[in-house]
Amino acid sequence: MPEKGIKKVSFIMPIYNAGLYLHQSIDSILNQDYSNIEVILIDDGSSDQSPEIIRTYVEEDKRIIAIFQENNGAPSARNKGIKRATGDYIQFIDSDDYLAENVTTKMVDAAEKTGSDIVMAAYDTVNEKGEYGKTVEIPIPNGTYDTEQMRRRFSQATSMLGNKLISTKMIKDNEIYYSSFPQAQDLNHYIKLLLYSQKITVLNDVVYHYRVRSGSISHSFSPVIIHTINSIESAEELYRQSGIKDDKLFTNLKFKHYTFQLQKIPQIDDIKDRHATFRVFKEEFKKLNYDLLFPEFKKQHLFNRLKFLMGPLYTSSIYRKYQKNKAKKNIVS
Repeated sequence: MPEKGIKKVSFIMPIYNAGLYLHQSIDSILNQDYSNIEVILIDDGSSDQSPEIIRTYVEEDKRIIAIFQENNGAPSARNKGIKRATGDYIQFIDSDDYLAENVTTKMVDAAEKTGSDIVMAAYDTVNEKGEYGKTVEIPIPNGTYDTEQMRRRFSQATSMLGNKLISTKMIKDNEIYYSSFPQAQDLNHYIKLLLYSQKITVLNDVVYHYRVRSGSISHSFSPVIIHTINSIESAEELYRQSGIKDDKLFTNLKFKHYTFQLQKIPQIDDIKDRHATFRVFKEEFKKLNYDLLFPEFKKQHLFNRLKFLMGPLYTSSIYRKYQKNKAKKNIVS
């Protein structure tokens, strides 16, 4: 039994055909240096051994809660987890990722000592062979910050949520649920969290291992990347409805994420889709005000313009083959 007064953490994990890595992911939570937890496992209609693995864990540990639903997507699963959560804090975990050792106490202590709504930390990548790649730190020094004063800078941090401990009260009071975009769901959710957060603490220790899989949505290439535009614009509209019009924040947010998606376009298989997606992003970049860009983005703006000027080459089959070969060499990134 946890000591009285010890805050509770709800870990929320959507699961779909994750049997290969599920034991490692769940065990990384149960083996943390923090006992007052609940682990909410939401199976999203898996057809592999995931449901059986989940049921075994439920029988062995009373802290584990299982929810089974028909295949409805990760946003739906996460939202069910949010509604079921009874902890003071929430941490979202993907079923093929896993936590670093002994990090939960550190993150809860930081939240409690500072009164932060969000504690965010570094993460690293790991490939399907278990080999570690790069470490991704928060581009802000360790410390506690007023979100309103630092929102623009925090908007440039990674939107992945596995490396963040988040106040359950903030999420539920403001109904910050996941939207069902096919792409950039975490980004949309993170931007909304920044709207309602009052205080954020940064700890640049690695707390999360993010698995890079060759077939995952974030490393596949299709016209679905266009939905990144919808994801950001939806969050921008929420800000406007809340009385916040920050063109500089959203100009730079769009520039950063549109640039990232622009780099994927040559690897879209269907040539018609490749050309159509390229045209969409070309028009979106035209809407961005160059004068509002952060200084560090202005050089990249020139490179993007060159890509648009060289559109026929950039979307050609020859360049696509080059990019595919390059991606295979850099699958852990």
